[in-house]
Amino acid sequence: MPTGKAAVEKTSTVGEAAGPIRTPAAADRGQGRVVAVGPGNVDSKGEAMPPPVAVGDMVRFRYGDEVDLDLGDDRLSAVRMSSLMAKWKAPAA
Repeated sequence: MPTGKAAVEKTSTVGEAAGPIRTPAAADRGQGRVVAVGPGNVDSKGEAMPPPVAVGDMVRFRYGDEVDLDLGDDRLSAVRMSSLMAKWKAPAA
């Protein structure tokens, strides 16, 4: 992955809420599981910053800031790390 970007496999949790609140389909467009991480960005002093996410993290990002990638059967999105709004650990399968 290029510097400052992460490859994300979009996921959907529509209808998977544990309580009475259901997630609308439009809210799920900007979330997924990180499958690859590029090197972190460089700060104003020229020093490398560590990436804020790791492979396997679940993330929410600003919808529309991603670039869709079609890699055979895989459909991934390249997302700028600065577009990530939240991250959490994926539940154990």
